[in-house]
Amino acid sequence: MSYYRSISDLGPKSFLFYVVAQIGPARHHRPVAVALRDDQKLRRYGFSGVLVVEACLQVIKFLSSPANRVTIEAELALARAFYASRDGELERSHLPEPSAAASSELGILGLDDEEDDFDQKEPGDEPIPQFPFISTTLLLGLSCDPSRTTTYSSQLQPLGIAFRDDIPHHGMVVVDISDLDRIRYGIVAFTLHHMAMVNAPPDRDYDPVEDYPPERSPDPVLEEQRLHTPLSANSYMKKFSYRDHENGGRRVKEVELRHWVVDPSTMDFIWPSDDIDSESHLIIPKTDRGCKSLGEQSIRSLIEATWQTDNDNMFTFDGLSIIPGFRDSLRRQVLESPQGLGPTLTSAQLLRVMYEKQDDLNWVQFKNISYETVATAIESAELRRGRSLSLCVDRMKGDPETLLQTLCRLETGFQTLCFLQEPRRVNDDASASIYVLISTKPEYTQLLLSKDITVTAAYSAPLRKSLWLPTSGYSPPVEAFPVQQMFVQHATFNSDTPFTHECFYLGGGLLGPGRFAMGFLAYLRSFGRDEDLLSFSCAPDLDQDYSDVKITPALADITASMDTRCYWIGPRENRFKPRDDRSRPRDVEEGSWTVLVSHERHDPDLNPPTPLVLRYAFVRARRRIAVGASGPAFGPGDVEVCDLAGFLRATTPHVDAELALRQLEILAEEKRAATAKQLMNTKYPRRLLPQIRPGMSWVSAFHAKSAFSILCDFLREDARD
Repeated sequence: MSYYRSISDLGPKSFLFYVVAQIGPARHHRPVAVALRDDQKLRRYGFSGVLVVEACLQVIKFLSSPANRVTIEAELALARAFYASRDGELERSHLPEPSAAASSELGILGLDDEEDDFDQKEPGDEPIPQFPFISTTLLLGLSCDPSRTTTYSSQLQPLGIAFRDDIPHHGMVVVDISDLDRIRYGIVAFTLHHMAMVNAPPDRDYDPVEDYPPERSPDPVLEEQRLHTPLSANSYMKKFSYRDHENGGRRVKEVELRHWVVDPSTMDFIWPSDDIDSESHLIIPKTDRGCKSLGEQSIRSLIEATWQTDNDNMFTFDGLSIIPGFRDSLRRQVLESPQGLGPTLTSAQLLRVMYEKQDDLNWVQFKNISYETVATAIESAELRRGRSLSLCVDRMKGDPETLLQTLCRLETGFQTLCFLQEPRRVNDDASASIYVLISTKPEYTQLLLSKDITVTAAYSAPLRKSLWLPTSGYSPPVEAFPVQQMFVQHATFNSDTPFTHECFYLGGGLLGPGRFAMGFLAYLRSFGRDEDLLSFSCAPDLDQDYSDVKITPALADITASMDTRCYWIGPRENRFKPRDDRSRPRDVEEGSWTVLVSHERHDPDLNPPTPLVLRYAFVRARRRIAVGASGPAFGPGDVEVCDLAGFLRATTPHVDAELALRQLEILAEEKRAATAKQLMNTKYPRRLLPQIRPGMSWVSAFHAKSAFSILCDFLREDARD
């Protein structure tokens, strides 16, 4: 007897991750970043089970890190204004059906598989991300997992994309950052039943080995009761009988203990119950501010009177400031009409009164003020000890150098600076020009050493697969960010296989020496996969751990098309030519550092083949070295070669360089053990496992002569052809 029944019940294999906040009209939730993680082409079971829980935990960890808080709060303030205006009317869309999406969802940070035949967008043609810092944080949380030393497939999506519960294989994770101290989450996942006629009765499990197979392919039937109710991590794991064998359920317990599940209303906008094209989702309701008290009306009258004058006579407000709640009421009412603050001295004094005793000056909503206004305000006795300053620079008036000079004088104040841009900007030039000004004038470069500076362009451009710093005529601030390039060689000795060289520009990553060292160790631990360069963007300083990670910009070379980076070293006709300057060596500036990495396999035809070993070197230029024939020849005396410890001693003397050497020793042992484990079950006898050449190490530094030779290979004339 045959029964029409489910022979396999599966959960989603890919998930849309929404980062939302209570920033919409009438305090509704709206998205600030959306990404898709889909590992179906990379993993047999796709992205499911404990991997979903781990990704959720990693995203929350990055978003809740104190080091990222100022920038996230500044972008949330921009988002609040964005959704309160007509600009916040998002174009609604949804993911395509799985058959159409299957060929377009592979990639690290939106990279496309080189075998796909669909059209690739040119660098810079990607839409401008409205909130690039939060988007970068989400993507890195999904793509990088320090505990697994690997990367995963993630892809940024439009903010207006809606979740469809009728598409198989797609689930949803919602992360609510309305309160950064209490981030909430929720998982939405429905069962896909594979229905078929089989001889196994419904009262027992179908056994694909013992039972007869179905006569035709099963019918996919999605769970019928799809309630708008988010699941906790534990409920999700139990629903699909997933197990966390590797960690003993530790990740699931950690999420359950630390974070609450979102309220179902959090998902109203991203998971609409009616047609997403309905106008009801586009109408922005007016916020009912209610009737103001007599005191608030009086404060409002004083504000309007103040806007009509331009002098520093603020004694009226100073006298009222002793009234309990006065400053909060004043600040709230000014923020209701932030355009009222202009490039005047009166506005500076009003800011002084409003934000007295405030450590974090989040002024991104004041878009009509001037740099002179800000400089006057922050130099006042009431504000000069502030901890952070956030500005929206698109329409700011005046000379930014006035503000930079003031910040240089306030050495101990404002350790965190954010120069952001509006969500609906047409380019990233305004913030990029601020950074270029800071990094190229000697009187301002001290700010890069003493303060944490964030600019929108640094995070936005890589998400659009483009560069944001000038490619010529620009001298990078090597005192703050010493490593500007990394040259990677893939070498197979005693073989006809040609060497390949890859070039990575690191200057846009804004990596200090300690953070670069930690990212470099993570890169080596994965044994140098190109995609694992993402580890640089979420690495802590060398003397810190991953509990408080400052997210730095993603590297444009990784977010750009994969095939623009690699070219062959050998006869000209055999080389793969890169399409643009992104993949080619740049002139080496005096004092800058270049990192050389070589993945080497010797005697590949032996049985068993010799394992991969890794060698590296840090090279500092004693003078400017031009690529190829554009400059004079250079010799060994023009460069200084050292290992990782030597680099740290030269750039950060206060850091224990021996710590890096110990990490390299641990890394080498991990590589040896991993190689032995990988070969243990092969046909080779134990006595042959694993073998490397005598005198070589799993991870070691080049001698100066070898490093100079490899550097010459990269910088020779035909490297640009």
